[in-house]
Amino acid sequence: MKVSEETKTGLATVTAAAKYIGISWSSIQKLMDDGEMEYRMIGTDRRIPWTEVYRFCSVDRSAK
Repeated sequence: MKVSEETKTGLATVTAAAKYIGISWSSIQKLMDDGEMEYRMIGTDRRIPWTEVYRFCSVDRSAK
């Protein structure tokens, strides 16, 4: 996880979240479609709360 000293707040674009986590844009889309990542609709665009991005980074997925 790459949390800097200045933790971001508010909403991230799909591209920004993907870049921060280190996965592809389409992987973020799949996570949202599968209900594994929360998001908000702003018009026709999806935005992900930064708190959700940080939560996703902190979850241990090695057991899957």
